[in-house]
Amino acid sequence: MVIPISEDLVGICREIERQVSTRGAASLVWSDDEYQRETVVGGWSPEKNRFFFSFYTDDGKDFMFSLSIEEAISIAGGGRPNIIGEYWKESPLW
Repeated sequence: MVIPISEDLVGICREIERQVSTRGAASLVWSDDEYQRETVVGGWSPEKNRFFFSFYTDDGKDFMFSLSIEEAISIAGGGRPNIIGEYWKESPLW
């Protein structure tokens, strides 16, 4: 599934951009749910050096996807990458 670049995702990416620009990437700590919005929930994995998120559809499905710091900053600035989410029951990410 293509993950929409929604207001929820853009808001999270702007929050990430602010944190990285003011405190640096070293300020990111492991979390699985630091960022929470209506349709997007996730956090940072220092082992993978990526953010991992769940996107929740209107019909209750949960699709997982990840972003690098650079991708998150790009989205915060208006970038529109093609993000593919995997249905969590079939995802090798977890």
